[in-house]
Amino acid sequence: MKRIICSFVGAVWGAFCLELAANASWTALITADDFTGIKTDMGTAATGLLSVILIVLGLGILVRVIGGLR
Repeated sequence: MKRIICSFVGAVWGAFCLELAANASWTALITADDFTGIKTDMGTAATGLLSVILIVLGLGILVRVIGGLR
């Protein structure tokens, strides 16, 4: 008797879960709009790194030219 009741309850519960899943609407957890801030930050970081490299390179050339004039 217990086995019949458990089988019936399991079948009803499974049908209920399938009905809930069929009526549920899907929403994305992550969208492409979530990454626009990261893209901007990466562009800023790359620009900053290139600026620092150019400043150091320019100072190195300046030191070499001034040192070569003596």
